[in-house]
Amino acid sequence: MLRRSKASPESFPGTASTVSRNRRCGIKRINGLIYEETRDFFKIFLNDFMRDAIKYTEDTRRKTITAMDVIYALKCQGCTIIHYVDLV
Repeated sequence: MLRRSKASPESFPGTASTVSRNRRCGIKRINGLIYEETRDFFKIFLNDFMRDAIKYTEDTRRKTITAMDVIYALKCQGCTIIHYVDLV
């Protein structure tokens, strides 16, 4: 009887870290379509987040995005960072 080797997560591009993270959480198997959906979700989230951060930067007539621009953009997206201390 021949043993077949399991496909390693490295054989699928872009999923190695996601697969190992899910296994650490106790999830054994996930449908392959979930990777595509999460990738699409993160693309949309990052596009909206970057657009908001750039808006804050352009409104203050600067060329460099600061940490506070990122904080305000995340707050706009509904992801408030608690216990953030501005060290500047």
